Amino acid sequence: MRYLIILALLMTLLASSCNEDSFSQTVDIPLPDHEPLPALTLDLRSGDTAIYHRLVLSRGILEQDDDTPRDMRVQVFRDGAPFAEQSFRSSSAEGRTNEIELETPLSADAARYRVVATVEGFEPVEAEQEMPARPEYVVATYEPDGAITADGYRVDEVEIDLTDNGATEDYYGFRVLLPQVNCRFDDSTGLVVCENDFTFQQEAYLESPDPLLNNSSGFGLVVTDQSFNGATYRIRFTVENYTDARPRLEVYHLTEDAYRYATSRRAYEDAGDNPFAEPVNVHQNMTDGYGYFILSNRVVEEL
Repeated sequence: MRYLIILALLMTLLASSCNEDSFSQTVDIPLPDHEPLPALTLDLRSGDTAIYHRLVLSRGILEQDDDTPRDMRVQVFRDGAPFAEQSFRSSSAEGRTNEIELETPLSADAARYRVVATVEGFEPVEAEQEMPARPEYVVATYEPDGAITADGYRVDEVEIDLTDNGATEDYYGFRVLLPQVNCRFDDSTGLVVCENDFTFQQEAYLESPDPLLNNSSGFGLVVTDQSFNGATYRIRFTVENYTDARPRLEVYHLTEDAYRYATSRRAYEDAGDNPFAEPVNVHQNMTDGYGYFILSNRVVEEL
């Protein structure tokens, strides 16, 4: 009899604790309050003839853009001396990309760069980067249609011997650019004439059997020297080139911030269409704000 009484009490407790919300899969999660802060994006590469930047205020996920015009300023310093500056009036709702023209292309020489961004009514945000050394490499082979994809298509194959500095921790990127093909009708011959135009170039799709190489956003295939520090390492990848032009190879020596931003941004983009993927935190390095300032030393050559 005692056991029956205990069982009845347990059933009563269970029945009283269950309601229609107990089996619901909907959970209300309160979003934390967001404090607006300046957010800057700036990507500098050796050989650039202009500085492109975007400065806005951050906002919460459910908030609207602030359309209040504010005075803004972006300053770039090289080895402590003023290098470039631009002041403008804008709002976060506008959020346009601004351009600062340079008198000469950005030098590949060693230097420390610092960017300071100011938005009216907020404390300045800043970040520093040091120009990496010129990447040391040799194109071992470039063979048009020298490889076959898993789908049976012919693609170009590139092999690069990369020489790494054992005294530093280094990050590299490899990107291949293809020209835009412009076609026009020639009245004199009655033929369609097509020309390759590198004024409008596009990034070629690259693949590599090397597990050390990772896809990135903006720098093609990237790799760290953790597995070959101080040695010469053979980089292999294929290029989908459907033009008759010689592609252009870009080899980058990246800062750590540039490498981390490029790989995390690519992971964020890849997870965008997957509702089951965990959220990806994109790397940033601005103090007292949001965004990134990254630097890279670039060498460009025709394959």
